[in-house]
Amino acid sequence: MCLAQYQTRLVLYVHSSSGPHAGQWRTVAFDGWTALLAGVSVHVRSSVAFGKRYYARGCFCWPICAINKLLLLDTGTTEFSSVDLPPDLMNHQVAFVEATEGRLGMFALSQVPTHLVPRLRYSILVRTGDNPGQWQKKKVVTLSHDYCYQIIGVAGGYLLLYLVTDNPDSFPPGKVPDPGCFSLNLRTMELERFSRNRDILPLQGQLYSGFPPYLSPPTI
Repeated sequence: MCLAQYQTRLVLYVHSSSGPHAGQWRTVAFDGWTALLAGVSVHVRSSVAFGKRYYARGCFCWPICAINKLLLLDTGTTEFSSVDLPPDLMNHQVAFVEATEGRLGMFALSQVPTHLVPRLRYSILVRTGDNPGQWQKKKVVTLSHDYCYQIIGVAGGYLLLYLVTDNPDSFPPGKVPDPGCFSLNLRTMELERFSRNRDILPLQGQLYSGFPPYLSPPTI
């Protein structure tokens, strides 16, 4: 799968591994791309970038925070759609999960100055449409201000956060916490250390649970 952004078009290229199109590439165009950018200034258009891809509720999700939109691809119909995002996500990292009752959930990690306490905000999409208030805030998880956090991804019912110490000089000698990962249980919202591995690269690769992707059945 490859999402290609042109000046006036947005096209998804999908390579089929089975079925009547096995071994072939086919294209799926998002007909609403021009309408989605209508009224957006040239300066903002030049900064439009897609966030990390997530899979939830039978859809692939791409956040486009520069224009406060979430692009959705239904894997059953291979049709695109979009919903509004809250208007205050420009300086946040976001991740999307399956919420209760088949709804879409969103985590937003604040990127704040070091003297403030970072927060992880959890909201649920309660209705679709053009109203930014369609996201209902359900919970705020306060994180330690001694760390800098990055969202690695979602897998197996957990949200994984990579962390490093933001100000190691503030700790006594020999007491500087190790970098590593924390996991947030999506059911209980409990946060606990997952790993102390210094070699995890938080910005590369995709998380998965269960079988490796090459042993899993195709989803498209």
